[in-house]
Amino acid sequence: MTLLSTIIRAIYLTTIALVVFLTPERAIAKSEAIKVKKQKLYYGKTKSGKKLYVIRMHKEDHKLPMRPAVIVTGGVHGNEYMGLVKGIAQKVDENGKGFKEFFTSGGVVYFFPEVNPDGVVKKNRFNNHGMDLNRDFKIGRKPSQSETAQFVDFLEKDLDRFHARLILAMDYHCCARSLIYPEIKKGNGFYKEQFNKIVTLMKTHVDPEYVSGVTKDIFGHATHGTLKGYWYKKFGALSFTYEGSDPKEEFKKFNGHMSWWKDLMGVVVDVYDNRLAELTPEIQNPSKTGEAPALYTE
Repeated sequence: MTLLSTIIRAIYLTTIALVVFLTPERAIAKSEAIKVKKQKLYYGKTKSGKKLYVIRMHKEDHKLPMRPAVIVTGGVHGNEYMGLVKGIAQKVDENGKGFKEFFTSGGVVYFFPEVNPDGVVKKNRFNNHGMDLNRDFKIGRKPSQSETAQFVDFLEKDLDRFHARLILAMDYHCCARSLIYPEIKKGNGFYKEQFNKIVTLMKTHVDPEYVSGVTKDIFGHATHGTLKGYWYKKFGALSFTYEGSDPKEEFKKFNGHMSWWKDLMGVVVDVYDNRLAELTPEIQNPSKTGEAPALYTE
């Protein structure tokens, strides 16, 4: 090696060292890709023997005492199955906008494409026992159907296992072209603001013509035992029923749904950060019993 080449190599290595040394830690971390564990888990079977499954995604090497959680469900009414939940799960980019921040915060997301697989196969609103599963989620009693009982049992145990707090739940249906939220306690400005933000994002990314409101606003009557009501009342989650249009037409808006979810993950992180800052040390270090307070109160 000549003297000149030795000098050039020394200058090059020194420059690289200075760049690494002087680059802010945040900038280095931002450029690093993260790895997310994605699993398809079977948590039970229907009475007819069809498997019940979930796609769970999370970052493994997470040190915080609590994690934010998101639940996305579809196929509760088999005749309203659109395939969007499975599609969204397949297209999640853990290093893309919104998702990277969510997973870096320790986030866990659960995708349940077919909560009622018998209904999906038969294109029936009900399960094999003729029960509407979206009326079987009531506070104060266990679900009566095998699909709903196994679903709730798995989720509550898994949330406890991950020390996760449910922030957002979205239940996909069709065909009322709307985004429906539960009855929200009057005067709860912070939470109402977040519900409204999610509605605005839906109109921006998916369809500006879709309407929003509580069930009575959309259908003219109230309903009880729905998933959105259950998640809100039990966990205080930002909880919605998404009513798309005809399944084929709704799938044409798939890219809009993915853009919406990128922004939704940002909302989840913001809400989680705000609420975590107000939690007491006892809540920040939950017991193994899983008896942790919700992030919201109705």
